[in-house]
Amino acid sequence: MNPLFGSVRLVDYIDYAAPGFNLIKLLNYDTIVLLFLLCYIVLKGKSRKGISKIDITFIVLCFVIFFSTIRSNSLFHGVRAAIQTFGLYFVSYSIGKNLITGQKRLQSYANAVLTLGVLLVIIGGGERYLYGQSWQEETYRLTGPFAYWETYGITLSIAFYIIWYRQMLTPMERKIRRLAYSGVLFSLIIGIALTKTRTVIVGFIVGVIIAGIVGRKSMGDVFIKKYIPIIILILVTISVFPTLLTNTAFYQTTVSRDTGEERVETYIAAVRMFIRNPILGIGLKNFRDDMKGYISESEAPHGNVRRTLHNSYLVLASETGLPGLIFMIVLICLIFRSCLRYYNLSEGRQDKLWAVIMIGMSITYYASGITFDPFFEATIDNKLYYLSLGIMTGKYLDIEQV
Repeated sequence: MNPLFGSVRLVDYIDYAAPGFNLIKLLNYDTIVLLFLLCYIVLKGKSRKGISKIDITFIVLCFVIFFSTIRSNSLFHGVRAAIQTFGLYFVSYSIGKNLITGQKRLQSYANAVLTLGVLLVIIGGGERYLYGQSWQEETYRLTGPFAYWETYGITLSIAFYIIWYRQMLTPMERKIRRLAYSGVLFSLIIGIALTKTRTVIVGFIVGVIIAGIVGRKSMGDVFIKKYIPIIILILVTISVFPTLLTNTAFYQTTVSRDTGEERVETYIAAVRMFIRNPILGIGLKNFRDDMKGYISESEAPHGNVRRTLHNSYLVLASETGLPGLIFMIVLICLIFRSCLRYYNLSEGRQDKLWAVIMIGMSITYYASGITFDPFFEATIDNKLYYLSLGIMTGKYLDIEQV
């Protein structure tokens, strides 16, 4: 196996080696755009004063992930994956922290996400006409413009929180606008449900409930009088009449869907990788290639020994070792701590509401990593989350420095 390119096909090797194309192939266009914005921050001196604990932990985590590429079977593949994931996440975070300053820019960002959310709803609804009869099958799951329904669900969830933020800031007198926001939010909920992704759905429900509980005073009487009773009524109804839920096709194709055996086999392999390589891991993006060395075919009767690991935390543990897993957990703890402190220190309702939606968004996002691997998918949901997190961190630093 070539140590530089690993098992990359010859055509890929030629693409990488071709003069003038290797950098584009390595970085990709969205990477170049975000790096350009990062350079703009540095050159124009737009960086906010002060470095938070989130910044330091995030930088160390990125270093650990990039260091793990040294052990990758394909160096270019590993470096490209590191750049397009956590490299871009930190850039997105920096853009949110340093460029999206002030309420006006935040509103512009929220409007952009609103537009994205509406487009994703339209695309999801259009799948019925693109795929015909298969869309109506009980096992069909919405994916939107993405490769995975989990990505679609996470992106819709992030859009939901930000649009919810816009709705809560809209005066009660503007009933038409609030009604329009409610329509979009309801459509996003339907889209999330139709992905039939259990972890995202549960994480979304828990995130919304906890965000509502934490920010009930800032949300006003509307949340307490309308949303809480509806949630309680649904839970009580399901408890008293469980068959109303269990007999539905939605329940049978989500909650009772049996995919556990295949994933447990990959989890076993990942744990073995971690035990044998606790410090450095096996190297970034090596799980699929190396899985067969940690679990035999007889131990994996429900699938083959070259599969994707559906757990971001086990990916970090097995491929980057204990340092990657520890710094990821520390980062998550610091994020929730900062969100709560930002909420408590904020005096304005706008700041408090942004802290509230970041709490809910973080719960949904990090919960999705339990049965999926969103952390190492170079998709828009990750960049939107870390950009939103950067906005929160920047606003939090501003309050601390006052």
